[in-house]
Amino acid sequence: MIKELRLANIGIFRDPVKISFEADMRTKRLGANVHQTKAANLVKTLALYGPNNAGKTNVISCMRSLCSVLLNQGIDLHMNFYSHSSICSMGVTFVLEDKEFSFDFQYDVMERGFVSERFSQFEKEESGKILEKVVLNRDIKNSLFVCQDKTIESMMHFVSKDNLLIYLIDVASSADLVLVKQKLVEFASSVEILDMNHLKMEHTISVLQTDEGKRARIVDFIKQSDCYLDDVYVASDNDFLKHYPKLKSKKISQKEAEGLPTEWKLTSVYHSLSVPSVLFDSIGTQKIEALASYVIDALDFGKILFIDELDSSLHFTLTRAIVAMFNNELNGKAQMFFTTHDVSLLDCKKLLRKEQIWFIHKDKDCSVSVYPLSMFTSRDGVRETTDWLEKYKKGILGALPDPDFFQTLLESSNA
Repeated sequence: MIKELRLANIGIFRDPVKISFEADMRTKRLGANVHQTKAANLVKTLALYGPNNAGKTNVISCMRSLCSVLLNQGIDLHMNFYSHSSICSMGVTFVLEDKEFSFDFQYDVMERGFVSERFSQFEKEESGKILEKVVLNRDIKNSLFVCQDKTIESMMHFVSKDNLLIYLIDVASSADLVLVKQKLVEFASSVEILDMNHLKMEHTISVLQTDEGKRARIVDFIKQSDCYLDDVYVASDNDFLKHYPKLKSKKISQKEAEGLPTEWKLTSVYHSLSVPSVLFDSIGTQKIEALASYVIDALDFGKILFIDELDSSLHFTLTRAIVAMFNNELNGKAQMFFTTHDVSLLDCKKLLRKEQIWFIHKDKDCSVSVYPLSMFTSRDGVRETTDWLEKYKKGILGALPDPDFFQTLLESSNA
C-alpha cells in the first residue's frame, strides 16, 4: 500500500508535490475507510478532482513511469517544460507486510543517467518514535555512497549510472540489495494502472477463460452493474462461428474467425440470447466488463489500482458503489487512487473522509499545486458537517474551471 507519492520537475509538475494516503486518526467517522497497520494508517481510496488539463492524468502517467523504472521496463521520464533543470525527481513511501519502506531517485533526462537513488526502511519503537535505516544511498552528483554492505559500497563509485544499482550488478551476494530489489519489485508489481477511456477486455477474458473460481464473482460484479444482463462468457470458436452470420449477414471461415480480435468473443446473454458484447453492450457496460477482473484481482491480492477517470461513461451510482466496495471493512488489503469529475462523491457524507479527497489546481503561470480537502479547516468554513459540494461549486476549494462562452455565443449570433 502507498503512504506517499512525491514528484518534482516531471511532466506538468515543476514544483515539488506530495500526495499522502495517510489517514488522520483524530477523525473517528468512517473508520472502515482506513487500513490500520503497525507501520501506518492509510486510506483505502483517494479521489483527485480538478479541471481538464490541470494534471490529473499526469499523476497517473508519473506512477506508470515510476513502476516502469522499478521493474526495469524502460525509462520514459519527461522534465517540466517550464523548468531550467533537466533532473526529474520521483519518490514513494509504501507499506508491505506491516513494514514501511521509502525509495527516491533523481534522473537527468538530458544526460540520460541517474543522479541519485536512496532506499530506506522505517521501524517504529515501542515509544512510538520512528527510526530510519538507510539501506542504500547512491548520490553520484555529490559523490556520496552508502550501503550496509561495505563491499558494494566500495564499488558504487565505478558502476554505470544508466540504471538503478539493483539492475547493474548481481545482487545475490548482498543481503541488503536483495532486500531492496525484492521490496521495490514487489511494490511495483502490486500496482495496476488503468485508463477508463482505453480499457481493454483482454484481462477479463483471460481470467474468465483460466480461473473458474473467479468467473462467478466477475460475472456477478458485471450483472450487479447492469439491470438486464443474465450472464457473461467467452464464446468458443464454434459458438462464435454459429452466431456471426446473424450479426453480419454473412458467413466467415474458421481462419477468419481466428483473426478477429479476442474481445469479439466476450459474449453477453440477454433473455437466453447470446450476443457479442462489443456490438450490443453500451460503452458503460463494456467498461464495467473490462474493469471487473481488475477489481476482483485487487481485492484478492491486495493490489493498488490507479484509475484515470473512474466515472467515465458510468452512472454515478456505479462510481459510488465501486468506491464504497474498496472502503468497506471487508477490504483488508487493496487500495485505489482515481481521478474523477463526479462531484456527487463530494455530496456523500457516508462515503469519503476529508483526507480522501484531493484537488489539483493549475495557475496562469502553469504552476501546479495538489492539496487535500483536509487542508481546509473550520476557519475556512469547512467542517465535517459542511456541504463540501456547495463549497466546491462556489470555488472556495479551488481546482474549478470558470468558462465564459458568452462572447462565442454573441459572435455566432452576429455571424
